[in-house]
Amino acid sequence: MPEARRGSRRIGAPVRAAAVLALAALSGLGGAARAAPETIACPLRVVSDAATVVDVEKIAGFRPAFHGGSAAYLVGIGVFEGPVSDGVELASAPAGRGMRQWTFEAVRKPPTLVCRYEGGISLLRPSPKGASACVAATQASGAKDSQGVGLDYAVFACQ
Repeated sequence: MPEARRGSRRIGAPVRAAAVLALAALSGLGGAARAAPETIACPLRVVSDAATVVDVEKIAGFRPAFHGGSAAYLVGIGVFEGPVSDGVELASAPAGRGMRQWTFEAVRKPPTLVCRYEGGISLLRPSPKGASACVAATQASGAKDSQGVGLDYAVFACQ
């Protein structure tokens, strides 16, 4: 996995460690022999080129402005049943310190993995085909952005 930076901190090693923890938790789910788990790391930040303001309250003298190249940091994760637009976010269960687990036995539509960023930005990815569960490891060390939010990493392991 490529290393990323938040400020001057290297986070490549913690992301690899999180993947190992998530894989270990996933292997503890038991069941019949399965294919090798797939790990999926959320990017630490996304950089946007443009924005469209669709609803701005009319305040005398103000107009919306956007600064291209603005970075939005990772603030959360989630898993949805089917497309996110359906609005069916799946509940997770604790799977160890800093880890959450989702199982898909009762899910009728293919799950969607979500990496959430500041400003309402999300990256969406279908869960690996045939996966019956995902475990995610996250870490928030206190190195937050100016808004007091942010994760150092989030890694899904699905099988």
